[in-house]
Amino acid sequence: MGVGRQSENTRIPPGVIFESMSEVQTIRAVERAFLVLRAMANAPGGSTLAELQEATGLSGPTLLRFLTTLDKMGAVRRGLYDRLWRNSLQLEALTRRMGAVERLAEIAACRLDELCAIVRWPSDVAVYFGNDDFMTVLESSLGLSPFYIRRSKSGRVNLLMSAMGTAYLAHLPAARCRTLIRATRSGADMHNQSAIAAGDLLNRLTQARLLGYATRHRLYRGGQ
Repeated sequence: MGVGRQSENTRIPPGVIFESMSEVQTIRAVERAFLVLRAMANAPGGSTLAELQEATGLSGPTLLRFLTTLDKMGAVRRGLYDRLWRNSLQLEALTRRMGAVERLAEIAACRLDELCAIVRWPSDVAVYFGNDDFMTVLESSLGLSPFYIRRSKSGRVNLLMSAMGTAYLAHLPAARCRTLIRATRSGADMHNQSAIAAGDLLNRLTQARLLGYATRHRLYRGGQ
């Protein structure tokens, strides 16, 4: 499992072993609560207690306890007029501030997991923010792959020499592609300068368009 940067006061003591996510037991009550929320999401017009029982398979008393708890938490509500149960707008508020980049990463994560299970080799999803000469990795199945692949901790890959950057440039509109290449010529990144000096960039872009994929430049070693 991934662990973020630790402060000096939160270092993990020696000898502590963490279980993998697949080994940690789930909380049954939380699973059931999400079962109820999903059932109501599938019936935006509202549901009766009997309809929710049928959709979730929970007993009446158990379901009522979940609804009462979720109601007190502001996650669900019962209509004053029709007395039907619905998800609350507060649920939407929890994810309202999630931007397009975070949404893309969440949607892509399960696909990367599925792909890695089939091909074993890790895959990434990255975006180009337009403020430097790198693409930023949003999600990766690197930790799921049985192959060890070294990567810079920054999670960024070079625009002109990496396979991902080359594929991105190759499938941009021609004018936009030329603009980005011109911008990299004035940058200080050594990999971009090496790519330009090699004189094979246009041929690599053409090949990527024909093949539908790109490979990293033979001189590219990643990182700084």
